[in-house]
Amino acid sequence: MDEVDNISDEKSLNSFDEAGAGESINNRDTMSIDNEVVFQFFDQNYEIEEHNDGTLSDPITCLKLELCIHRGNALMEMISFFKIPDILSASIDIKIVLPNGKLEAGEGSGVFKDCITEFRTSFYENCMIGSNFKIPFLRQDFQLEEWQSVARIIHKGFEECDYVPISLSKVFLEEAIYGKMVSDLFEDYMQYLSESERELVKKALDEFSEVDEDDMFEFLDSHQCRKKVTHENFHSVVLELAHKELIQQPKYVLNCFSPILKSIAYVMTPDDLSKFYKHSEVTQN
Repeated sequence: MDEVDNISDEKSLNSFDEAGAGESINNRDTMSIDNEVVFQFFDQNYEIEEHNDGTLSDPITCLKLELCIHRGNALMEMISFFKIPDILSASIDIKIVLPNGKLEAGEGSGVFKDCITEFRTSFYENCMIGSNFKIPFLRQDFQLEEWQSVARIIHKGFEECDYVPISLSKVFLEEAIYGKMVSDLFEDYMQYLSESERELVKKALDEFSEVDEDDMFEFLDSHQCRKKVTHENFHSVVLELAHKELIQQPKYVLNCFSPILKSIAYVMTPDDLSKFYKHSEVTQN
């Protein structure tokens, strides 16, 4: 593999020392995952602009990456690659490696979307809980680096192909991007609950006395609610549970996501985000 050409007075890339990530990625041409070398190539282009007065700007370093992702292992391999903070400003070309070791046919944005789709499916299955809407749950093998990496994947997916993880609770995503809830917390929680729990809550709000006591006890116990509920306070208790489960419990993940995802707010308003969710509802119905 050819070495990257050195340019005099070259500006080095930022070291990816965020959260102790390690050494600079400048002049690296491969990356290892679990002691296996994955074909990842780093290249550097230098763009120089001419100002109106005829002077030239300083060279701007542009990073180009080619990532090889093994089919069926997109979750952990993409998380490993996206631990590099500089990757958000990089141009990425993804190659899919088949189980037989050969590269899958295809190139460009379609391959990236395919890889994002596989990542999304694995992430939902292995890192999230909930029904129609989900939230991340804490895993002992996911620390600051891993959650920040997931945030970069979401950010890059939105930037490259308008990918929005619409199975995430909307209020959770709003907190991560805008720093506040915009949508209806109660409605979000209803989509987070299982179908049977959703029906119980609806029935209790309409005819509290008609709800089976054992079913109500099971619901409250499963959500660790120790309050005595009545028809008068049931709605407020459900809102308390909603805030606890959608915002408070995944707060660590929110704190990892927010510094990376908040820049999306400059190009996507809360109304724009809602349109993504509404489009999904129309598509599914």
